[in-house]
Amino acid sequence: MLVSSPAKLTRYLAIKGKRPDGYHSVELISTTLDHVGELSDDIELIKSQAFEFICEGPEAGGIPNNENNLAVKALRLFEEKWSTQLHVSLRIYKRIPHGAGLGGGSSNAAAVLKAIPILFDRGISQFELLEMASKIGSDVPLFILGGTILGLNKGEKVEKIVSIDPGHQIIVNAGISVRTEDVYNSIGHELFDPSSIKDVIKSAETIPRRNDLAPFAYKISPDLQEVARILSDTGGDVLLSGSGGCFSVLYASEDTCKTAIGWLHKQKPDWKIYDIGLPR
Repeated sequence: MLVSSPAKLTRYLAIKGKRPDGYHSVELISTTLDHVGELSDDIELIKSQAFEFICEGPEAGGIPNNENNLAVKALRLFEEKWSTQLHVSLRIYKRIPHGAGLGGGSSNAAAVLKAIPILFDRGISQFELLEMASKIGSDVPLFILGGTILGLNKGEKVEKIVSIDPGHQIIVNAGISVRTEDVYNSIGHELFDPSSIKDVIKSAETIPRRNDLAPFAYKISPDLQEVARILSDTGGDVLLSGSGGCFSVLYASEDTCKTAIGWLHKQKPDWKIYDIGLPR
């Protein structure tokens, strides 16, 4: 089997407070970027005589090539569930940057969770897949559903909502990686907005672009804030992706977006630019 594992774009992330278990309650809205091949990993699964795993590709640097990889953890969950050893050759070809807030590892885990039952011709419900996904990580369930997703609690309680057109938008990777847990650990006892995005969704109003993690990520990595300033100067609305370190930049028009892409390619040749607007 060869399956695609897309990145995600988080348009809205609100921190609602700290939970008794030490995690933070959030409300988030994310969209899987199924149409952006440059931000999609390839995962190959083949029945074999023994378990084999390799993670390679242009963005494989820093990715665990062992049992700590979330895709391997997904496979192990099935072994535990079915009480059997699965002999699979698992290969991941990485294009999604690591530590960038695009959910690459979580997407890989979800892709394996969806593929294994098909590979071994064993039925499983979506509810069971979501339950298994939440054991791996808070971002994994949203990739089980795909599309535009509302995430609650730690982000693992998910439901599909109406799709959002990405508009004239790019994702920029300046090569800065930030650990998600470091960003969350830097949050103190701030007071957070008690309003709920669910009210906005019900009213059919435009969902705002928001990321409550941005100021904490900037404290950890001031270089991120400098990248945000440069991107803002191109005339777009700049939003940190999750806990960082990629940014999404939304432009008012196609011309403005194309001009910004051209300028960035010329002035920042080391930065990676991904056009995520729908094909037109």
